[in-house]
Amino acid sequence: MADAASSSSAPVPAQGTAALGGVAGAAPPEEMTLVVKWRGQEQSVRMVGDDTLGELKLRICEVTGVLPMRQTLLYPKVTFKDLPDSTLLSAIPFKPNRKITMVG
Repeated sequence: MADAASSSSAPVPAQGTAALGGVAGAAPPEEMTLVVKWRGQEQSVRMVGDDTLGELKLRICEVTGVLPMRQTLLYPKVTFKDLPDSTLLSAIPFKPNRKITMVG
């Protein structure tokens, strides 16, 4: 029993730490379903945290037919017009059950 106690309190070898880091890096990015409200209709758009704002606009275009340059997106406490299209969606503080409103 003394051997079991000493093995559980032993520090993790460097290889184990590196392996854990590799597993964490290989984890799939967070998936999210965003609801876009436009002209009284709600459209669901599935995105991943690694996607960019420009990719979101393209997906909205596929669903609504509104070109990305014509889209004005509104979301509480976020000013989309100040964000470049290369902004990752994971950097935008989306909350569950909130809708993105589109004008355009």
